[in-house]
Amino acid sequence: MILLLILIVCHLTIGSVYIPFSDVISFFLQKQSLSTDYAQLIMLTRLSTLITAILAGIGLSLSGSILQSILAINLVFTGNLSDALFMAFLATSSDKPPNSNIILPGFITAA
Repeated sequence: MILLLILIVCHLTIGSVYIPFSDVISFFLQKQSLSTDYAQLIMLTRLSTLITAILAGIGLSLSGSILQSILAINLVFTGNLSDALFMAFLATSSDKPPNSNIILPGFITAA
């Protein structure tokens, strides 16, 4: 959670145009008005991409959790992309017994 806050601060301040952190905080707390260029940069570009990235991460984590609970395969991925594609093929094949755990190289079964 602390890492997320640090990355949010970095995203709002660092870019092609640097905006000091104190100015960003002042803008959100309405203590001081920024120039219209900075305000538009924060509100239209940086804040929208920040919200989009957070919502995409939430959506991906929820869909992965739901998919893992529906398929009832308790795996932790530690391999590469070819292992993941092979596991997805095995998980979607219809000839596997229900609620089976598949153990592959590059995967560790969750306890």
